[in-house]
Amino acid sequence: MTTPQFGKLSKVDPRKAWTSEPADFTPWLRENVTLLAAELGLDLEATGTEVAVGKFAVDIHGKDVTNKGRPFIIENQLEETDHRHLGQLMTYAGGLDAATVIWVAPRFCEEHRRALDWLNEKTVDEVDFFGVEVELLQIDGSALAPHFRVVAQPNAWAKRTKSKTAEDATSEKASRRIEFLSHVLEAAKATQKDLTNASRVSYSSSVWFTAGRNGFYFSWNFNQAGNIRVEVGIDTGNLEANLWYFDRLQAQEDALVAALGMPIDWVRKESQKLQRLVVWGPVGWAIDRADSDVQQMEKWAVDTMLKVAASLKPRIKALPSFAAWMGEMGQEPPESS
Repeated sequence: MTTPQFGKLSKVDPRKAWTSEPADFTPWLRENVTLLAAELGLDLEATGTEVAVGKFAVDIHGKDVTNKGRPFIIENQLEETDHRHLGQLMTYAGGLDAATVIWVAPRFCEEHRRALDWLNEKTVDEVDFFGVEVELLQIDGSALAPHFRVVAQPNAWAKRTKSKTAEDATSEKASRRIEFLSHVLEAAKATQKDLTNASRVSYSSSVWFTAGRNGFYFSWNFNQAGNIRVEVGIDTGNLEANLWYFDRLQAQEDALVAALGMPIDWVRKESQKLQRLVVWGPVGWAIDRADSDVQQMEKWAVDTMLKVAASLKPRIKALPSFAAWMGEMGQEPPESS
């Protein structure tokens, strides 16, 4: 038996790769936010750096797709955590109404890690705090490899337990939906590992994740009656662009329906930004009914999402740019909001 050859794993000072936090580390982190998101079990879309919050500026800002597109912020540094950055983190979170708050540093002192744990325990369900240590690893003389290690994160189960109201029926209904979608998400990722980074169901009893392009999303969710549906959502932050993209996908309806083997409900609304393509579960299926065949519903949800993702993702990626089209028409695209 041949004795394997092993290299020596060592840690490298992050400043050997990123000399400056604002000029090097922040831009790199924005461009590689999917690496961080994968460790957190989230799908994140970074939309800006050094975003103004009054007279201050947050390092990275964007949408947490797994939290229905609500804002996330990242405060990053290249030294051990300190009180100044903790204060900045809270200022930016409040100023931007962030739902997902992430602090990245090479080392977390115990007091700051405990502070994030306390915030996760005491704050409302809809706000989550993460502490993440970043390190650079190297084997012998290999290329540097960035690695993220989560040191503080919300306990979703504990938050949901804390938030239960006196309305037991409502809580039981939410619990059934969360359990159902948790099984669906796990089964879908077991079948297609690169489907999404998402690892948990949101507090609104839904799962949202990126469709491979900023502003486009896939989702499992329920209507008020508990009917399961698979959705494609379009929200680039600009209504005119959303409608433009929607119309170009709808022009491919015949091919999409043929690929899916089921009809699509095209929900186009000029009164709201989010435009939706909906595939409904079979008539009569409702998670809240005692006689529902939950296993059949779960199988339908998984199979349908995989079909939708396989059919829609390449078409979404192939869509031309709205901004470029406006330029060709000699017009300035309206600003996103």
